[in-house]
Amino acid sequence: MANIACVGAGYWGKNLVRNFAELGALHTICDIDAHKLEAFRFCYPQVNLETDLKKILRSEEIDGVGIAVPAELHYSLTREFLRAVPVVHLTPVSH
Repeated sequence: MANIACVGAGYWGKNLVRNFAELGALHTICDIDAHKLEAFRFCYPQVNLETDLKKILRSEEIDGVGIAVPAELHYSLTREFLRAVPVVHLTPVSH
């Protein structure tokens, strides 16, 4: 199973967290708000919680990432992650 990091744990991110956890793929939840992350500790005690995005970018344990951040950050984060991990998913997906 792939190890997935979810970047952004707010409105959309909590849904990605739940879905990746149900698949058994959730490895790390990353958000700049440490208090928001603490709310996930009870439901997902086996998952890493991280506020430092650079640690996820450098991690060799992460196979893919789901990005659920404000739209104005999509390009810059996607660009960084495409250089670091093979799979990137943006939420919400638009066409």
